[in-house]
Amino acid sequence: MRQEAKQRLRCVLKGRNLALFCACVLVLAGCGGGPPEHFLEERFGPNGEHRQVFDAPPARVCAAAQAALLEQGYVLASVSPDQLTLVGAKQFQEKDNRFATLQVQAACRPQAKGTALFVTAVESRFDVAQQKEKSGIGLPLVGPITVTSASSSEAQVQRGGQTVEDPSFYRRFFGAVRRALRLP
Repeated sequence: MRQEAKQRLRCVLKGRNLALFCACVLVLAGCGGGPPEHFLEERFGPNGEHRQVFDAPPARVCAAAQAALLEQGYVLASVSPDQLTLVGAKQFQEKDNRFATLQVQAACRPQAKGTALFVTAVESRFDVAQQKEKSGIGLPLVGPITVTSASSSEAQVQRGGQTVEDPSFYRRFFGAVRRALRLP
C-alpha cells in the first residue's frame, strides 16, 4: 500500500511539472508574439534609394517630378506653396470590390551642387464593402399594411499598406524625372 501511495505521488508531481512546463511555454509564446518592431529595421544609411541629386535648381526638379507623375496618370493631391513638395496618387483596380492606391510624396531640397529629390511611395489596399439597411413601418390599426424601404451604402475598408521599398520603382521614377529635365 505504501508503494502504491509513492507511485501516485510521483504521478502527481510529474503532472504538476508538466502543467508548470506548459504554463511556462504559453507565457513565453505570448511574449514573443507581439507586433514586429519595424524601427529596428531602419538603416538611415548615407545612400538611400529614396534620394537622387540632380544638376538643376529645386523649382525645376520639382516641376519635372510633377510632370513625371502627371504623365503616368497620377492626380496631384497637394503641391506646397513654394512648389518644393508634392503628393500624387493613382488608383488601381485589383478585383471587383478591391483596389489599391499608390501615393507618391516628393520633396526637393537645395544642395551644394544641384538639388536632392527625396521620394517615398506608399501602397495601400482597400476593400469596398456594401452595407444594406432595411426599415419598415406597419399600420396595425388600419390593417396588415406594411411599407418597407431598403437602401445600400458602400464603405471603404483598408486591408493593408506599406512603404514601397523596391529600388527599381525609384530608379524608374528618377529616370522619368531625368527625362523631363532633359538630362543625360
